[in-house]
Amino acid sequence: METYRYFEGIFGREKSEASEKDYDFIISKDILKDEDKEYLERDLSKAEVDAMVKSLPKYKSPGIDGLPYEFYQSYWNLIGVEIFNVLHECFNEGKLDENQRTGIIVLVQKITSPKKCNEYRPITLMTTDYKILAKIIKARLKSILEDKLEKENYTISKSSNIIDILTLIRVSRKTRLVNHRAATGGRR
Repeated sequence: METYRYFEGIFGREKSEASEKDYDFIISKDILKDEDKEYLERDLSKAEVDAMVKSLPKYKSPGIDGLPYEFYQSYWNLIGVEIFNVLHECFNEGKLDENQRTGIIVLVQKITSPKKCNEYRPITLMTTDYKILAKIIKARLKSILEDKLEKENYTISKSSNIIDILTLIRVSRKTRLVNHRAATGGRR
């Protein structure tokens, strides 16, 4: 029961979801130029995915699918086109299927022989294709936003998650549509 209470305090019971209002500062300061938005929203390219897979670090925990980065790197010539097609479809639709969104929380020891709950660190194992797509989106955002946003507002850091990043893109698209409609008198 002690373990349950400890981790309930960390994770809570409520789902937390970023909302568009959390990113109002981006719209109000007009940080993203049209060319920045186009860069963020451009089609996912095979070359971009190939480069990301090649750059993935070795000896990291596999995801919930059990596939480490090394598997993707070793067999990319066989699976690359199919994985790219899946990621491309997810990117264009703006959503992942349920299996791609599912993660498992596991506890990693902080010290050699842990005896207390706080001597473990929880991590979430996600699918490898999720991690690849998240890294691509993060790299795109980082290249544009890193120097434009004030540090106290938002940073694209290792702790930024895909929900934050996707919400930011959704806000960007919504702003672009509103601006387009205003410029064209409401026509799409």
